[in-house]
Amino acid sequence: MSTPRLVVAVVALGCALAAEAAIAEDVMLQVVTVKARERGESDPELRPLRPRLRRLVGFRSYRMVEDQQRGCAWQVPQQFRLPGGHVLVLLPERLADHRIIMRVRLLQGDERLVDTDIQLRNQGVMFLALGRTGRPSDGALLIMLKAGVPQ
Repeated sequence: MSTPRLVVAVVALGCALAAEAAIAEDVMLQVVTVKARERGESDPELRPLRPRLRRLVGFRSYRMVEDQQRGCAWQVPQQFRLPGGHVLVLLPERLADHRIIMRVRLLQGDERLVDTDIQLRNQGVMFLALGRTGRPSDGALLIMLKAGVPQ
């Protein structure tokens, strides 16, 4: 291989590796909202989670409302609009020891319902629940957070 071709090949390989490294540094966020009720059917994709959800919130019926997924760069806040006028703001800060360090804010208008830092195992899941009023017919809105980076 001649010197110019070798230089082009090395530069091309370097660019490919840099692009792959940039992709690996991104984090994938998923926010799934689920309506939980005392009675009714559950969506097929949520049936495997029913025992865990029942232990967490006590309802028997789970219907997916929305599934939002997006990749983003570290240190860039992401807003997710949720039912009921809520806004979930996630700020993935860094990856440390296979855990994603992330700020979580749940807003309703100007009010902060949740404002905390979490450590979520890579590809791990966390649930938040809203709206259990004591009247079983009202149900609750569940928010499932998932974050991960390629391994």
